[in-house]
Amino acid sequence: MPTSDAVMKRGLGGLVCMESLSTEYLFMIGGNGSIPTKYQSQYQYIQLGNGRICTNEQNLLNLSTRQWIIPTISGQCCPPTAAFAIQKITNNKAVMFGGSVPSDDDRSDRSVNIVYTCQLESDTTIHWESVKGPVVPASVQWPVERRHHAITSIISDSPTLVMIGGEGNDGQLVNDSWLLNTSQYQWSKIVLPEFVTGRQDHCLSSIMMSPDCVWLVVVVGRGTREWKDVGRGYKEPFSEYITDPNITMLIELGKNSTIL
Repeated sequence: MPTSDAVMKRGLGGLVCMESLSTEYLFMIGGNGSIPTKYQSQYQYIQLGNGRICTNEQNLLNLSTRQWIIPTISGQCCPPTAAFAIQKITNNKAVMFGGSVPSDDDRSDRSVNIVYTCQLESDTTIHWESVKGPVVPASVQWPVERRHHAITSIISDSPTLVMIGGEGNDGQLVNDSWLLNTSQYQWSKIVLPEFVTGRQDHCLSSIMMSPDCVWLVVVVGRGTREWKDVGRGYKEPFSEYITDPNITMLIELGKNSTIL
């Protein structure tokens, strides 16, 4: 795969496949990484206290020509963000939720709970919209801030997203699960077993068995973060990987399921 100095080397970002004019692209967004070789003027780059750079840089890889494109952006683009979840809902549109953004002093980061949509309008333009800010009425169900969570889609007349787990601003597991209706962008909380939701850095996918039955597949992840003494008065965060028998979980969602 060809590389380009115009593309910042980074991790903890997002990657989805999109289509425009019958051409497929890989869309890469955000993340933390090393100092970029080239700064793109339309994006933001913020250096954190650990020396890493948090960005909202966006790149398109044309899967036919294997060429990288630096797209222009319009609308309400997300700030520099890492450890979020992003999921495609149509051929050219995706939904992004949560993640960590630089704090006001730019030295550390904090989790957020904002929904964004991004749409590939052409082979060079991405349009962004902020669906709703972090402050919502108490009567509206809305997930708390989180990062390192996972999202997948349930294909139906109106694509619905399922979100599980993650880590909150207090460094502890969020330990919940939600459905997001992408036609009206309304959240509803669902109840899943704690051994399913109590994880971060995990993978989540769905298998459509019938219009009324979907299986969720939850794989690996990490448990609760703990601080361990590494000597000389310093402590570092550490979390154990999920182990047997909970490494891979199958969960049924359906009209006749006790989960819903």
